[in-house]
Amino acid sequence: MFVQPDTVVRWHKKAFKLYWQRKSERGKRGRPTLDPEILDIVLKMADANPLWGTPKIHGELLKLGIELSGRTVSMSLAGRMEILTLWPLSASELAGSSTSFIDSVFSKSKLSSL
Repeated sequence: MFVQPDTVVRWHKKAFKLYWQRKSERGKRGRPTLDPEILDIVLKMADANPLWGTPKIHGELLKLGIELSGRTVSMSLAGRMEILTLWPLSASELAGSSTSFIDSVFSKSKLSSL
């Protein structure tokens, strides 16, 4: 069976078009985005109650009639950690001494006496 060259070109154009249509639809599949109003409620709860974690906020949202998964709540809170200041561990570090607590505990003279 012989096919005209125009037919082959038409088939290729159709296949090319279908391929790129399906490839461009990939970003449109999956879970829908979170409503900005609900996200605002979640963030306000987290700001007003810094000791509440994801389970507590999730439970409060369920009490309000807002059905979200715990995973969605935790993902909406991502990147909102508080940065803590680390304090020195020993008085020698406060004094600016070069020897640290660990070095003084495990010094060679004390280990040899054991």
